[in-house]
Amino acid sequence: MNLGNVYLAQRNFDKAVASYLQVQELQPDSELAHFNLGVAYFRQGELEKAANEWTRALEIKPDFPEARESLDIAQNRMKQR
Repeated sequence: MNLGNVYLAQRNFDKAVASYLQVQELQPDSELAHFNLGVAYFRQGELEKAANEWTRALEIKPDFPEARESLDIAQNRMKQR
């Protein structure tokens, strides 16, 4: 997951997405992998994909305030379209 975080910081969102997807294959119930993948999708403008990942993170860990806040932001932006 650290590699994905590096790519995210470098604004290399395609590589970040690929890295987080690899993490999810190994750890499908990692709320952080889903959260971070949501961040990468969000920064690519993929609001629906981001919302899906944040929803999954919240299913795994309901008490995840960053995921809840991010999901709310994505949902509000989707409504404004």
